[in-house]
Amino acid sequence: MPSDKDDNSLPKVVKLNGSNYHEWKEDIKMILIMKGYWRALLEDKPPRDKEEVIGNWENVQEQCLAVIYLSCERDQKHLISEAETGAGSGHTISVSSGDGTCEGERECAKGHHI
Repeated sequence: MPSDKDDNSLPKVVKLNGSNYHEWKEDIKMILIMKGYWRALLEDKPPRDKEEVIGNWENVQEQCLAVIYLSCERDQKHLISEAETGAGSGHTISVSSGDGTCEGERECAKGHHI
């Protein structure tokens, strides 16, 4: 039986629309936890171990980015269209919403923002 991590569909969630950041943030966090991506989102750099681990980190970051992007209304997608990682997209959305007070992506990736 396939796990939810293998299911590409997203649960119904209110999309980020520019005025619902806090509600959206909690919903998207739960989706990322459910899919097994949340911990990877908190890591702004890949581990330095083996190539297979780095490849997995990159794959999960791309999955996080895709989930976040697809959970945004069309007029909000420009905020993360240039992001290369899920951690980077979370930082950009947080700062754009006015919720971001960190000094950079690394600090935000430690859990201060999605």
